[in-house]
Formats: sequence, structure tokens, C-alpha cells
Amino acid sequence: MTVYHAGTKVMRSFSFSCYTATIRVSRILSNLQRVSIAHNTSRSSLSPPSQFRHYSASHNTGGRTFATRPASRPKAHTGRTTTSPRVRKPKAATTGAAGTGNNGTVRSTKTTTQPAAKKAKVQVKPKSKSKAKAKSPKTKPIARTKEPLSEELVAAQAAQEKRKHIRELRLLALSPPKGPPMTPFLIISMELSKEKRGIAGKEAAEKFKNLIPEELEHYNHIAHQNKGANREAYEAWIQSLTPEDIRKANVARNALTRLGIKGFCWHLKDERQVKRPAPAHALFLKDRFNSGDMRGVAAPDAARLIMREWRELGDTEKQKYYERQGQSRARYAQEVKDIYHRDINRNAATPAHPATAPAA
Repeated sequence: MTVYHAGTKVMRSFSFSCYTATIRVSRILSNLQRVSIAHNTSRSSLSPPSQFRHYSASHNTGGRTFATRPASRPKAHTGRTTTSPRVRKPKAATTGAAGTGNNGTVRSTKTTTQPAAKKAKVQVKPKSKSKAKAKSPKTKPIARTKEPLSEELVAAQAAQEKRKHIRELRLLALSPPKGPPMTPFLIISMELSKEKRGIAGKEAAEKFKNLIPEELEHYNHIAHQNKGANREAYEAWIQSLTPEDIRKANVARNALTRLGIKGFCWHLKDERQVKRPAPAHALFLKDRFNSGDMRGVAAPDAARLIMREWRELGDTEKQKYYERQGQSRARYAQEVKDIYHRDINRNAATPAHPATAPAA
């Protein structure tokens, strides 16, 4: 039984393969027949050669025509496409010698070759250059007049610029590092705020008032230690900066103070900073204060008296202070060049007294 079933399966597969092969062969034959029909129709549309025309004319008797050659079967398809008909070149006309045909007509056996007509050369005209198109004049854009801003918008822009300027000045002002408190009251307030996790101003004031001498001495000792530690930290921070950075910070602090910003009224102290030159009358004022003659006199009254003496001072005595002023300016210019690495466009020569200067 197993052999029978295997045989039936083989026969079925063989018959199926034969069926598919037959279908494929029939499709190929139909395609070849279509191609041959198209080829014959394209050839039949062409005119017959000259020799066949001559032969048919010589055998034409009584309006009958005879076939010169039997029709052949279509050739097998060679795989080339016949999209355009193939045109044959006409052969040279032949004329035969004197002879008679079937109907008594004379034929010629001599062959005469006619020269092929030369192809006329086609002259290609040069392409004319395209005329340049006339450019249309460009229209200028109409200038739009800006509408004036309202007063509120102008004020808002000014306020924004001011805030931006203040932020830049704050960055240049260089805030020093903060240290522990340096007074007994602040130390007590910090201790209470840590215990209660909040501001304890009233409790700190009451405790500070009720301190016994031993407790006050203890807090004073802590404040003194904090002050020394803060001084050392401040000096280390100042030394970490350049003199130019400190100078810019002091300039920014002056600008913030003029704008009304609190907390920047004091300058950063640095011994490396260059002291500005003192004018002649300031040198005279300093000498008069150091003499001791104004001891016990109020500062405004002493300054008013000293400036009166300066105006009444002789030219020869004033010249001495002008010379010191010139030396101070020369010293300032040299220190600025050495420390800030920039030059001052200020004449450091010794200025002459207005009264003794030569007239221009």
C-alpha cells in the first residue's frame, strides 16, 4: 500500500509538471506568433525594390500579375524588437541586352551603374544670441516712519537698563567672605536662632541685658577671637585678587552708592593700591594740621582758617608746594604703570605757579 501511494504521488507531481510546461510552451508560441505578425505587417507597408517592379512590369499581360516568389513562412523570433521598420538601400538599375521575353518584349542584359546622388550639406545657422532683457528699474523700499514710543514704554525700558547696569556693578563690586559674628549680642542672637530655628531678636536682647560679668567676659573673648579670624580671612581674600580687580571694585562701589544702593559705601582696603597725588593746597592743609596750631579747634573752623592762610601766602612759598605736587604726580604715574600696567596721559612735570608762569 505504501508503494502504491508513493507511486500515485510521483505520477501526480509528474503530470502537474507536464501541465505547467505545456502552458509555458503555449505562451511562448503565442508571443512568437504575435511578433512575427507585427514584423510581416511592417515589411508589407514598405514599397518593393526596383528589380521586382521591373520584373512585374515585363510579365504583366492582360492586366494579370504573376507572383515572382512563393510566400515564405514567418521566421522564428530572434529576440530583437521591431519598433522601427528596416529600410533597404535601392540597388543600381540594370538594363539588359536585346532579348525577347515570353510576351515578345525586348529585354536588356547590360548593367549600367548610376552614380549615387551626393547628400546636400545642410548649413546650420548659428544660434543668435538672445537679446539681453531690459532690466526694470528697482523700486526703492518705502521708508516707514517709526511711531514714537509712549512715555510708559520709555520709562519701562529705562528701568530695565538701570536694573541691568546695577547687576553688572554688583558683579564688579566683589563682596568679601562672611565670617562669624564679632560682638557679644550677635553671638547670643545666633545661638538662640539655632536653638529655635528662627530669628530671636527679643530673646537675645533680654538675655544680653541679664548677663552676669562672667558670661559677658566669655562672650567678649569669643568675639575677639572671631574678629582676628575674620581679619586673617579678609587679608587672604584680598591677596588672592589683583590690584586692578580691587580698583575696579571700588569704582563700582562708588557708582552703586551714587545710585542709592545700600551696603557698598565702604571701599576694599588694600595696601597695594596706588595713592592718588595730592594737590598743593591739600599738602599745605596737611602740614598745618600736623603742626599742632589747630589743636582744640573744630575741624570746619580749622579748615576755613587754613584756606584763608593759603590764599594770603606768597608766590615763593606756594612754589614749594607746587613742586611737591609735581613729585606726587610723577610718583603716581610710575606706580600706576608698575602695578596696573597702564600709562597715564597726564603730564607729570612740575607745574609752575600761575603768577610766575610766562605769559602766552
